[in-house]
Parts: sequence; C-alpha cells; structure tokens
Amino acid sequence: MGYDRHDSQVEVDLLNRLYRSLHLLVNWFLPSQKLLSKVRTGSHIAKVYDQAQTPCSRMLARMDVPEETKQQLRSTRTELDLASLHHEILRCQEQLDEMAKWRQPLVIKKCGSYRYILDESTT
Repeated sequence: MGYDRHDSQVEVDLLNRLYRSLHLLVNWFLPSQKLLSKVRTGSHIAKVYDQAQTPCSRMLARMDVPEETKQQLRSTRTELDLASLHHEILRCQEQLDEMAKWRQPLVIKKCGSYRYILDESTT
C-alpha cells in the first residue's frame, strides 16, 4: 500500500477486503517450497527443498488432519476462481490508490511572476 495513510473507515474496510482476497490467493493458488534440510560444508551451504505445493495441498496431504476439515478445504477450493480473485485484488488496489490521490495536497509552483497549481501526481 506504499506510504499512503489509510485511516478512514471506508479505507480500512477496503483494506480488509483486499487482505481477505490475498489470503485466498496465497493459500489456495500460490505454491511455495519448504526447506527440508541444509548442510554446511566449510563456507558452502547446501539446501534441500521440498516440492512446491500450495498450503492447501500440504494440509490435504497430512494424515493428522481430520477428514471433515479436508472436505471443507476441498469444497472451498472448488468454489474459488483465480481470475475473479485477481480482479478483486486489482479493484481494491485501484480504489485505495484513487482515495490516496484525493488526499494529496495541491502544489503551487511559481515560475517568474506566474503561479501554477499542479497536482502532485503530475510533478
């Protein structure tokens, strides 16, 4: 969200909506590798990683997770759509950027005997 201050209730609600969408994207669609081991040989460190999987796939592969929880995860995964999730994230980011632009003060630039009022985003 950059360096902008988002402190109004509308912006906080929008940020919460954005973080909910990011949570779904990261946990259901973005695979990550987990470090299994690392061995130091002198100054060289050899790292061994697990195969890249999404956090949801890791939960489904565990034996200690109850079948009821696995069924809930599977049903949530079938309901999600990557394209609409991506569009929701972009829409939230654009709305937050627009709100931040409206808060930025105008800049008055003096050039000789003339004064220009410029928007900070164009300078």
